[in-house]
Amino acid sequence: MKQLYQVNIDTAMAKQIAEIAKQKYAGHVSVAVPDTDVRKMIELYAAGAGQHMPLSATTPHGASILEQGCSLYQAQTYLYGNAYKFQSSLPTAGGFPTGQYPSPGPMMLQVNVQGQGAAQFVAGQVVTPEFVQSQWSNAASASNGRLSNSAMMQQQGLVVG
Repeated sequence: MKQLYQVNIDTAMAKQIAEIAKQKYAGHVSVAVPDTDVRKMIELYAAGAGQHMPLSATTPHGASILEQGCSLYQAQTYLYGNAYKFQSSLPTAGGFPTGQYPSPGPMMLQVNVQGQGAAQFVAGQVVTPEFVQSQWSNAASASNGRLSNSAMMQQQGLVVG
């Protein structure tokens, strides 16, 4: 079962997130929150405010290995002042307690399709590159002459080649 975390943010940060949502995601804040930039902003804010924020398995983190006395070790890395290690069979150098970076799990995808789109989806009529190409060709041929007609309406006597 997934555990939910809550980070309390101030009004200024909420406005920043809303602005990013407007710029990148047509105002959909729920889509903007998982965005890498927004997530980093929230993680940094939570760390500075002493709040707990779970690490994302999709955020890349650097790793470091070292050799000591003919043995290979994983060196802990730090994020917001906390030591972390990756899931590995390698022991951690120094033996200090560390947190663990999350491992990416199986990806879950949820698709919501409604109306006529649902019937086409179930029938296997999905958008393919061939479909897009044919629709583009149809649109181009359907608008044949529109540009030259528009130009002649705007400037009388214009010769279009």
